[in-house]
Amino acid sequence: MVSRDITTTLDVSETPEQLARDADEFSFFELRKKIEQMKAKGLDTTLNEVDLQMKFALPFISPLMVLLAVPFALKMRIGAGLALSFGTAMVVGFGY
Repeated sequence: MVSRDITTTLDVSETPEQLARDADEFSFFELRKKIEQMKAKGLDTTLNEVDLQMKFALPFISPLMVLLAVPFALKMRIGAGLALSFGTAMVVGFGY
């Protein structure tokens, strides 16, 4: 039997902490940089891109819901009143 001594080194630029981190633990800019690095290596970045878009969209949910709810709150309907306005706002909110 022939014995071969193979010494190969791998160029790994990531630390173990970076490999073990979840996408939620990255800031917006760190996650964007990680996605660029992963694309350069030819890896699938779909899940990380979704997380990146969520990090961008999440702060805008509250102001958007306020803008959607104001017209319903200001609309006066005879007989329907507060319950219908509240119900409509809830449906729109859960629909979003």
